[in-house]
Amino acid sequence: KQDIAAAGATQFPIWDTEVNYGLAGPGAVPKAVLSDATQQAYLAQTYLDSARLGIERTYWYAWAPPGDLLGVVTWPGSAAAKTFGVVGNWIVNGVYQGCTNQAPIVACDYSGLPHSGSGRVKFVWSQSGPAAYALPIGASSVQDVNGTWTPVSAGGVITVTQSPIMIVF
Repeated sequence: KQDIAAAGATQFPIWDTEVNYGLAGPGAVPKAVLSDATQQAYLAQTYLDSARLGIERTYWYAWAPPGDLLGVVTWPGSAAAKTFGVVGNWIVNGVYQGCTNQAPIVACDYSGLPHSGSGRVKFVWSQSGPAAYALPIGASSVQDVNGTWTPVSAGGVITVTQSPIMIVF
């Protein structure tokens, strides 16, 4: 954002129109093979980070079959494609309220979502290995990037990974 301000272009929205991880290049560049779980984590983090970084729109153009040059395989039936739908349901029509970054944990607040009676949710993930996270007061359930719901107890401690979860109040 500082570079954009320095260029005097702050009146323009920022769009991210090129997203990929593990891209194989021509020649001897090795292709990164990403597990389904890593693909899902990267996809979810990308959309949540876009809001956190002030990116107005993020487009994931490539839907490619297995064996393509892309590290994140988002074709119908893939784990990453399922996450794409789950994350879309998480954040569409939500109002971003800000994030905290207390290494290694990132926690982002959203309001205006129909997932809970309060309309408030929190998205949480670890930027490095698994980490303990104390559930906030009022937390009632958690949904993972596969769409699986788990009941939780407010004040309890859960382990978060690089794969974001949605905590519902």
